[in-house]
Amino acid sequence: MSKAVNIFSTAFRKYDRALITSPYKTKILTNGLIFATADLICQNYIEKHPNKKLDLRRTLIMAIIGGPFAAPYAHLWYCKWIPSIMPKITANPKLQTALSVLGDQLLFTPPLMTSFLFLNDFLLNWNVKKAMNNVREKLWRGLKTNWTVWPPVQLINFTLIPVHFRVLFVNIVGLFWSIYLSYLQNN
Repeated sequence: MSKAVNIFSTAFRKYDRALITSPYKTKILTNGLIFATADLICQNYIEKHPNKKLDLRRTLIMAIIGGPFAAPYAHLWYCKWIPSIMPKITANPKLQTALSVLGDQLLFTPPLMTSFLFLNDFLLNWNVKKAMNNVREKLWRGLKTNWTVWPPVQLINFTLIPVHFRVLFVNIVGLFWSIYLSYLQNN
């Protein structure tokens, strides 16, 4: 048991160091891996089509959207913009947290979900009109589900999680959220 704890502790320290020294690269790799894992879980355990083969192109698209697209945006939002903007608005920490959650849900989430739905469909089909229809069909349902899941998560994130771990915290919860997004997009 002690050896396992030591291995985990060492890995965590290395990851923590990478978050500080190479935040974009670390978050892009982490987020891409989480999105790909979520899609694989969705295909293998949620959708369960007996004769359907694993769609690795779909998984790669999820990794691309989660990694190079979403991760830098999330890093800027959680680690740069929110921490620098909120103290300028108010000195009250509770109000900063409430405004951070509100901003996250109203300013960050809708464009990110719109982009996810558009890019995912566009990269699968290379058809702008079809991708726009995909957004129209699924955005509101996705946002409503988001607003039942993420506000309490973000309350914890903005209250208890150190700034450089916020994207990781969101990614951990996001594994389950990304399973939902994969399902929403593909079913």
